[in-house]
Amino acid sequence: MLNDPTDGIAADLPRDQAAATAPPHVGDGPVLDKQREPEAKKGTEPCCICSEQFIKNLDQIRKIKRFLFEEKVNIKPQDVAQIDLGALNNLIYGRQGRLPTPSEWRILDEKLSVLTSYLDPTLKRKIRIRELDFFFGPLPLVLLLLTATTTVTYFTYTYLLKSGSGVSTFTFVTVLIVWTVCQGALGACAFLGTSVTSARAVNKPTGDNQATETPIDITDLNVLKIRVVSGALFAFLVGLPFAYQALNALQTAFFGPDPQNQVSGSANPSTILSGISWVVFVPFIVGFSTNFVLAVLDRVIEALRGLLGMASHA
Repeated sequence: MLNDPTDGIAADLPRDQAAATAPPHVGDGPVLDKQREPEAKKGTEPCCICSEQFIKNLDQIRKIKRFLFEEKVNIKPQDVAQIDLGALNNLIYGRQGRLPTPSEWRILDEKLSVLTSYLDPTLKRKIRIRELDFFFGPLPLVLLLLTATTTVTYFTYTYLLKSGSGVSTFTFVTVLIVWTVCQGALGACAFLGTSVTSARAVNKPTGDNQATETPIDITDLNVLKIRVVSGALFAFLVGLPFAYQALNALQTAFFGPDPQNQVSGSANPSTILSGISWVVFVPFIVGFSTNFVLAVLDRVIEALRGLLGMASHA
């Protein structure tokens, strides 16, 4: 029987070196741990957290803290250490990161509780408006750009497209619908903007025991969405029949009754002001004051109920 040539070599080597040259076995725990060690450390830096919810909550706390500093809120000396995020400042999101520990969740809740205690109703309103700035900045600008684009398209499409063609008819109908809907949504955004800048108090008494209109909660995202959508919807239903007359009134105001006047540039401010008809503002007004539209519709329904001999509801 032949002997393994490595037996003599392993016997001559020291015990540690012989163990290192021995082939790994399945049951050899230390060898498996050494093989898994690089994968266990991969992407598990202490500053990386794989929980998106934890990082979102941490970002909210950072925003609130920054907001309090910007508003020059007086922080109590005993609370300075409590609002200090400490090691949490270094945490970032990483897909290969570690899970947050229970103590980190608890610290996060404690910091949030202390910071929110400094937010009075006025500051809460300010920070919510800042978070919902899409409805007070980008959205009105986009709607204004679409309104201007559709107006220019209406002025020029008859010179670019063949009259009576399918493309010309499609452009005409699309311009009317988009212009009307954008005007209504723009009116709703204008209402939201004026609600932010107004100094009215919610349910402010008048002293005459008269019911006052309760302003909408502009800090609620769902309320803002419903307000813009309802403004566009009412503008489409009520203002679309006036859209053709409104755009014709604008064209007449700028270029005069004769389209050739646009070349000579004979339009003047008095002609523009006198040529704009009230129908131009119908979609915008409908979107701005949906309460007015609902009141008018309610009166119409009441009149129809009386005309038909139906009992009026309380």
